[in-house]
Amino acid sequence: MREQYGRKQLIFRWGIRVFFAFFLAFLAETALNYPAFMQGYGYEDLSPQFVSDNGHLSISRVFEEPRYVKKLLLDGTFEKNPYYTVRLAVLNGFGAEETIELEDRANSIFEQAFTNIGYTVKSIEIIFEDQGLIQIDGVSISNQATFSNYRLFFFALIFFSLILIFTERKLLLKHLEWLYGGMALGFGILLISISGPQAVTWDEEAHFTNAYVSSLAKNDTRDLAAESNFSRVAVTVNTGEERILLARYMDALSESSMEEDIPWNIQAGVRQRLIYFPMSILMWLARCLHLPFSVQYAAGRMGNLLFCILLNMIAIRLSQKKVLLTVIALLPTLIFQSCMITYDGVIFASLTLGVVLCLYMRQHENMKRKKSLCLFFSAVLLFLWASLAKPVYLPAALFLLFPLKSIIGRCPEKQKKRIKKFTFVIAVMMLLAAAGFAVWLILRITGGNLLVAADLRGGTSDVAAQLTSILQHPLSFLKMLLGEILTMDNFRNFGDPSLNRYLVSNLMFLNLYVLGTLKDAWSLILLPLLAMVFLASPEKREIPANIKAVRITALLTVLGSALLIWLSMYLFFTPVGSSGIEGVQARYFLPLALPFACLVQNRRICLKISELRYRQIALTMTLLLTAVCVYQGAIAGRVL
Repeated sequence: MREQYGRKQLIFRWGIRVFFAFFLAFLAETALNYPAFMQGYGYEDLSPQFVSDNGHLSISRVFEEPRYVKKLLLDGTFEKNPYYTVRLAVLNGFGAEETIELEDRANSIFEQAFTNIGYTVKSIEIIFEDQGLIQIDGVSISNQATFSNYRLFFFALIFFSLILIFTERKLLLKHLEWLYGGMALGFGILLISISGPQAVTWDEEAHFTNAYVSSLAKNDTRDLAAESNFSRVAVTVNTGEERILLARYMDALSESSMEEDIPWNIQAGVRQRLIYFPMSILMWLARCLHLPFSVQYAAGRMGNLLFCILLNMIAIRLSQKKVLLTVIALLPTLIFQSCMITYDGVIFASLTLGVVLCLYMRQHENMKRKKSLCLFFSAVLLFLWASLAKPVYLPAALFLLFPLKSIIGRCPEKQKKRIKKFTFVIAVMMLLAAAGFAVWLILRITGGNLLVAADLRGGTSDVAAQLTSILQHPLSFLKMLLGEILTMDNFRNFGDPSLNRYLVSNLMFLNLYVLGTLKDAWSLILLPLLAMVFLASPEKREIPANIKAVRITALLTVLGSALLIWLSMYLFFTPVGSSGIEGVQARYFLPLALPFACLVQNRRICLKISELRYRQIALTMTLLLTAVCVYQGAIAGRVL
């Protein structure tokens, strides 16, 4: 009877929290629609004035009385996805007049173009640079009240997370992995829903190609919707209406193309099928259920999200650095990588869990031998899986030496010999693989073929020719390599130099790529948060015995992977003979977060706060950064 009463009380308590979170979210959504409630109207034709000058088209309208404009709609036909500028004379909150310019892009596959305005407007002017690319049939404005389910869910998620952080003491202290799982799942589902069936992250079109082809059977026919993603034909949309139009277009394109019996010209190898397994398996399931293409795309992203969350939850559960892993995994870039079609999230989760398992076995040396062997081979598989995608992280496998030493020391003499032989065989196989790659390159060079392994995206890069250049100028190469690493001037996530000026920390942790990066001012919160979780603790914790060995291993891992990252970018993505390295991005160093934390851990920096308060502060700061980044990048301007 008492257990039943306690269960009802628990359900009631959680129900009240959910209700309160959605009530606050409803209030926030109502406040955002306040201008529409005060001065609301549906789409109205502007009957604007059209002026043509030197090939430009200018569409203008001056209002008799200032009007709040929420959205602008252009009806017509557009060729080559033309850009247009919206110049506004607006009244700010103080009643003063200002001039604002917005730039947007029309999409040739639609007959409508939407632009979010959100100002009290006195006059409006729309300028197309090339009149020959467009035919405008009508211009409309709207200030309609629209309650967005995405925005409502976003606010509810934020309020509910804050309620849990400050009321659920047991969840925060003993089950931190479940709090991470719930928050990551909420943000991930939100980003998946808003992003639409198109590439929005680093090279997602290439990752989608591999994941989609890996999910196909031999008798599957060509899908034109998938093919358009391979070549990134679809233009990025930036409003809720355009996202809906894009999903409908891709779904229709997929249905019309499934009748064509044309074989794929892309073959997925074993490597691709292994790396993209979490994404391709749900794509395959969605296609078997004959779901629309937009749902298939979302299913692939959901497979990645669920897999990454599962691995990260296990890592947080077993790790002594629970707060550190929770904070890093909840920051915007890791959430984004985990819910898009890319193997970056899988690499982080696999490497992190592999290191955690090695440190866990080192801490619990007296565990049963079967369990230790099981955990050891799980760590081996995780390191191999991550290295399949990016071999530059292979130095992290040095952490396997800790459990291996313990396992060998506890085994009978016969089994010691077997394990040593098995380890020797693995080491020899790795050396042979590296030697085989080197021989392959040498044979190509001696055969006169200096155009092997070039960058498939174009350019003048070539591995063999670059190696030849390095061997001919070793001192110049070493000088350039050290200079690039020490200056850190080549951390680039965008092609536009103006966007590359963000701090490295913001590019690493607060970056949603084309959806947006938080400006450098947010580093005033981010950097103290990182210092707090990497360097400080709420009390003087015991440092594990023989910490020097862990630090040396962590140092070799960080330095080894960092050098391989820079070297690989120089070989594969930098023009031959260049005096600088191109392509190095801050996000490449995220999987090294835990080894770096092992390197800098200490008992000297101690905060005079309780463990509970320490976790509340860290998670609140993390939630703030993630909420602001997701709202600015994915919510504002991209929902109805």
